[in-house]
Amino acid sequence: PVPVFARTRTGIHISTLVNAALAEAVPEHVQAGCGHNIIFRVVGNRKDGSYFAMTFMPKGGMGATGARDGWDCTVYPTNCTMIATEVAETRAPVLIEREIAQDTAGPGRERGGSGQIVKLISLSDDPLTLGFRPNFIEHPPIGLLKGQAGASAFVEVNGSREREDPVSLSKGEWVTVRTPGGGGIGDPLERPLDQVEADWLSGIISTEHAQAAYGVVIHEEKFNYEASKQERQKRLGTISVT
Repeated sequence: PVPVFARTRTGIHISTLVNAALAEAVPEHVQAGCGHNIIFRVVGNRKDGSYFAMTFMPKGGMGATGARDGWDCTVYPTNCTMIATEVAETRAPVLIEREIAQDTAGPGRERGGSGQIVKLISLSDDPLTLGFRPNFIEHPPIGLLKGQAGASAFVEVNGSREREDPVSLSKGEWVTVRTPGGGGIGDPLERPLDQVEADWLSGIISTEHAQAAYGVVIHEEKFNYEASKQERQKRLGTISVT
């Protein structure tokens, strides 16, 4: 029945509400909003004519806590897993690409975990049918205590976010799913500069995002610590006046 089709979603949002309610009272013991799975199911026929049905559950980013960053591509409070790419590709006529989704981690003193991008391409001579159970499309996982929200999720079909559900894919067509990032905790301008630099160097955040969200200065692909300290002082001074 429709009212219980996505019943597990309720628990996810209740957890976030409880943490948000307790944030001011026990800031060191709460967790920002967590991204979650974008569940989708693929059905069709193999080359030998046999039927297959496969469910994918790519994870979003975990929300930050007052003590550490959120884990990338890890969910809370559930513990379901994602089928291995190699297994999926041997059992169904599909090609799968996966990568960390840049700039999805919610900025904060402790940042949220990153979401991921999953691209599924049809290799089937017969049409494939996909159905989706999305989450956090319009309302991304929240940040707490001046931390910012993670990035929202989206589903694209052949590069367009306008889609029907279910979706029919012909050979060579594709679906792209981005899972949401976890929310951050604490003011991003208080995040240690060496941690911002590490995230930038690893590709978790882009140059533009690092400068806008964390108040750092990157010039000619070099991270400038002294200029970053001055930029942060300027921003904090502006905030204190207003």
